[in-house]
Amino acid sequence: MTASIPTGPCPAQDARQDRHSIVRRCWKTLHEGFGTALQTAQAQRAFDEAKLHRACLAAFDGPEALVSYLVSPDVPADEKNGLYTGLVLLVQGRAACEVAWPLLWLGLWPGLDAVYQRRLKYFPGAADELASTLATAFTALVKRLNLDTTQRVAATLVRSTERDVMDAWRRARTEDVRYSRYREREEAVAAEAGLLSPALSEVGLSVRMQVESLAKWLHPLAPMDAKLVLSVLLLDEEQSAVGARLGLAPAVARKRFQRALLRLRREMEAAEDSDGTTA
Repeated sequence: MTASIPTGPCPAQDARQDRHSIVRRCWKTLHEGFGTALQTAQAQRAFDEAKLHRACLAAFDGPEALVSYLVSPDVPADEKNGLYTGLVLLVQGRAACEVAWPLLWLGLWPGLDAVYQRRLKYFPGAADELASTLATAFTALVKRLNLDTTQRVAATLVRSTERDVMDAWRRARTEDVRYSRYREREEAVAAEAGLLSPALSEVGLSVRMQVESLAKWLHPLAPMDAKLVLSVLLLDEEQSAVGARLGLAPAVARKRFQRALLRLRREMEAAEDSDGTTA
C-alpha cells in the first residue's frame, strides 16, 4: 500500500502547536472563570452593593457593562483610573470583594495577559507556575497598593505585577542553584563519608551523622584546618567563604582543606589497619 504524503505541518510542528494550545487554554480558563463569576445573580447583588459604597460605579447597570467600559480603548485613561481606584478601595475595605476582584482582573486583563505572554518563555513547561506566580503577585499588590501615592492605578498594577513575577522567578532560580550546589556538596560529603568505618553505614546512620563522626579525628589538625573542615562538611559553607573569614585566600583555603582531608584519610586508614592487626 502506498503511504500517503502529509501536506500539513510536520509532527514536530503539530506537537509544538498542541503544547501552545494547552498553555493558552489554561490561561484562557482563568479568564473565562472570572467572566462566568460576573454573570450570576449573586454578582449582580454584590455589584448593586458596591455602587452604594462607590458612586463612580453608579452609571453602570451591571458588572459586565463595567468590564466592557474598562477594556474599551476609546475610554479616557483618567475615567478608567477613577474606576480602578474605586475597585481597589472596595477590595482593601473588604466591601463587595466577590465582585470587585473579578472586575479588577477582567478590566486589567489585556495588560496582565501581555505580561503572561512576555514572561512565558521564562517558565518552560510550567505555565501553571507562571499563572500562579502572576496571580499571587497581582493579589498582593492590590491589597497593599498605596492610592495616596499612586497616580495611574492600572499601569502601576500591571508593571508592578510583571516586576514581582520576575523577582519571584529570580528567587526561585537562585534557590535552584543553591540546591544544586547543596546536592553537589552532599555528594562530595558522601564520598568522604565512605572513608569512615563500614560499621557506620551498616547500622543505618545518615551521611550527615557519618560526617559528624569525623570530629573525633580533627584533634591532630591545626585549629584553623579543623575550623575549615567543620565549616565546610558540617555547616555546608563554601570553602572560599570560610577561608575569607579565616583570612585565607580561596586557593590557600582549597589547598588546606584538601590537605586536611588527606591527613584525615591517613589517620582513618592507620586506625583501621591497627584494628585489623589487633583482631
